[in-house]
Amino acid sequence: MRRSVKVQPLLRLGLSCAIGTLLIPLAAATPTEAPPTTTEPDSLHLTSSAPDGASSATQPATAGEAAIARRCAGLIESADRQTEPIARAHAFIVAARCLIVDECAAPLSVELCWSARPAPSLGELLSRAEACLASAESSLRAADASADEAVVRRLADRLEMLRSFARLFSAMADLDAGSEVSRSRLIDAGVGVSTYLDDPNAAVAQSARLWQGVAYRRAGRPDRSLQILWPAIGSLSSNRLDFFARVERCRALADQKRYVAALALAVKLEEHLDECMKPEDVRARAADSLRWARIIIYRRWSETLRAEGKNQRARSAESSAAGLQGGDPDPLPSDRWLQLTETIAGLPDWATP
Repeated sequence: MRRSVKVQPLLRLGLSCAIGTLLIPLAAATPTEAPPTTTEPDSLHLTSSAPDGASSATQPATAGEAAIARRCAGLIESADRQTEPIARAHAFIVAARCLIVDECAAPLSVELCWSARPAPSLGELLSRAEACLASAESSLRAADASADEAVVRRLADRLEMLRSFARLFSAMADLDAGSEVSRSRLIDAGVGVSTYLDDPNAAVAQSARLWQGVAYRRAGRPDRSLQILWPAIGSLSSNRLDFFARVERCRALADQKRYVAALALAVKLEEHLDECMKPEDVRARAADSLRWARIIIYRRWSETLRAEGKNQRARSAESSAAGLQGGDPDPLPSDRWLQLTETIAGLPDWATP
């Protein structure tokens, strides 16, 4: 059952003003923003006992995840049996697609739901995907002059797309928030998917926008993230990546300490869930994920207020977080939060070269 939306006392004072601000198109709002600055990446953690946020948010593999893993492993074995260069390249690209698009969805959901370090399995999955892409690349180079140029070009384009997203995911998995080199690597990897922001496949473009926004925010540039993750409010699609793009915008606002605006946007998003999130279990998971985003934002706000010596208001924010959490465990079990089913939406299965 979905929880009703309650406007907490601490939030009520600025809520109307914040919602009005959110409705202004981004281009019009940009001049009033503070000058872009590099901020320390957020350290939103679910519990003080898990400082890196990883162990507390990681959940055991589900039966569905295990089935995907078996399918990807089978595709790799099948690809390795191919001998003709074009067939081999195609088979390894399909195997890499399975790893990057399907099997990486679960560990990257941890990033989107909790702002926690993705599961340790992500790095291993991406290493296997890169090995598949390297084999595909080698096979394409081995194709003789009689190979269909259009097929070779199409396979090379698929390979490049997968590699661009995989490099971004790898930079996220390896991110050391205290290292400027690591943050720069993540930003560079985010820039690497810019080619797909205007992809004719709208779902691919939406995917590129989400992950580039995540990269900027995690690298300490919420200002750039907010410029990319638009619109703030509007019709939500049933695509889970679109939902998470709006939640990321809430987080980016919180990273700028614009907590009222972040919470106001979260409340507005919750009002739209009935329109796009179906069936009921998906809608319930989206609502729980959004509720936990609000809990984390309230906790961040409380920390900021306490650091400013505003202890009474800090306690009020913490009380709001506790009220939203209710009796739920911390973290919420993975079968209660919305998870990605794919990391790049809208890709065909590429059954043929």
